[in-house]
Amino acid sequence: MENEQLSNNLINKSFKTVIVILILVLLSGLFYVYKRADRSKSVIVTLQNQKAYTLKELRLSESKLNKVMVNNNNLSKQLATERAKLKKLIAEYQKADVTESLNLKFQKKSQDLQNNVFFLMKELDRYKKKADSTSVALVTTKKTNDNLLSKNSDLKTQNKSLNTKIEGAAVLSYLDFKITPYKLRNSGKQIETDKASRADLLKLSFTIAENRLSKAKEKKYYIQVIDNTNNVLGDNKTILFGKKSLSYSIESNVNYKNKSVTIDTEIPVSDLTKGMYYANVFDDSNMVLSTSFDLK
Repeated sequence: MENEQLSNNLINKSFKTVIVILILVLLSGLFYVYKRADRSKSVIVTLQNQKAYTLKELRLSESKLNKVMVNNNNLSKQLATERAKLKKLIAEYQKADVTESLNLKFQKKSQDLQNNVFFLMKELDRYKKKADSTSVALVTTKKTNDNLLSKNSDLKTQNKSLNTKIEGAAVLSYLDFKITPYKLRNSGKQIETDKASRADLLKLSFTIAENRLSKAKEKKYYIQVIDNTNNVLGDNKTILFGKKSLSYSIESNVNYKNKSVTIDTEIPVSDLTKGMYYANVFDDSNMVLSTSFDLK
């Protein structure tokens, strides 16, 4: 009788042990599924942001091409061809699913098209120099030939039209706008964070693309960071542009010399709250870049 009771006790203990193990396995499985789902959501958001940025760059290139169509049949055909490729690529990318492989594929195509646009811009510069040279030759001989005077006048009109289009091509392009929150340790070390309560510093950077048609000059940019209640972080200063006013977090000066240059700046912050934050870069009153980030 005692042996039978002992046997029953052992069976009950074994059964309870199995139940506990099964519960632990089930909980572990549920936790794994939750973490996988959370990570997948983060990856999808990143891929969507990459897609949006690439589409924006493609549209900027398309806009640039629209502004520089010139009165030269050969070059106009090439520009029209590249513009058609851009339109097709934008349409395909808008319909495409968001995956890492597709993003890489379209980013490669986007870079190839932008390289072609850059080459055509150099060709445009060559045509301008050729036109200027022809204009000088005509001006030199206009005193001895009334017919050349008339032709020279026509050429000046063409050059004016060309210069107007070149001014459009000289518009600067901006890319790689990034903003990253950091926690400052007492040691001075900076640790990247996505927690609102830990953020002490926002590091921002963006790049001005190379443009040989643009004039080298001192540039001033106004950077605006807005929290989820529409408050402007940082200095929160206001500047007027005619009847328009702009509140900004910090200003940044750069000596642009036609070559690609990256601007880096920092904004000290405190007492941030959870939510979505928005950052914009202004050239005078014109917004040239924008992005957003989320603090938990």
